[in-house]
Amino acid sequence: MLERWFNGGGKKSVRPFFNDGFTGLNATETARAMEILQDADTSLPLSREEASLVAQHLQSRRYIFDQVFMRAGDKSDSNYMLWILEGQAIVEAVSSNPQNPVMVTVLESGSTVGELGLLDGMARSATCTSGSALHCAMLTRSSLISLSASHPEVAFKLLLIISICVAARLRDVTDKFQRYVLMANAISAELMSASLPKPIWPNRTFKSSPTPKNDHPTDAAPQ
Repeated sequence: MLERWFNGGGKKSVRPFFNDGFTGLNATETARAMEILQDADTSLPLSREEASLVAQHLQSRRYIFDQVFMRAGDKSDSNYMLWILEGQAIVEAVSSNPQNPVMVTVLESGSTVGELGLLDGMARSATCTSGSALHCAMLTRSSLISLSASHPEVAFKLLLIISICVAARLRDVTDKFQRYVLMANAISAELMSASLPKPIWPNRTFKSSPTPKNDHPTDAAPQ
């Protein structure tokens, strides 16, 4: 079958096994991962050979529909990121009511998720659920370290791609936050206006009384 073949002149090979038990990408997943990596908008794009080299360090992850594969606050398994090869992922942020999370965005094929966990190993900042059957390519921190040891230039380019993904996500969150602040300010101003006391005589105009003249000034100079 095609899934047992890699791009190597049609030569049959065995998918590699990684230390954590996950297998490498199959031929279809490899081709899609390479396409995504080469399409990355960076000043130092990956060549086909470099993308193929990175793909060799990626692992296959698959999720069924409506499966939570990253959970906000989880730091027990956060040292990896994913490229979505096929399917959709729903990203949600935990609100004050954990039973009603706020949907942040929907990620499509070609998107990345989990970059911060790969870089700092801290707890996940959002919950991700598969919106369909989901095929992903996973890059672990140990694989990134291995790539940087053997091919530092390729690892540098890959880190640049990851950094640009993080920056794009941050800009999107910042834009949404600014729109939220504007909306909150408008609502606050409207509520303040509605709560102000209304005048008792709305149609009556008040005029200030004229200052009375002093016919006997005490400070007048003596005649």
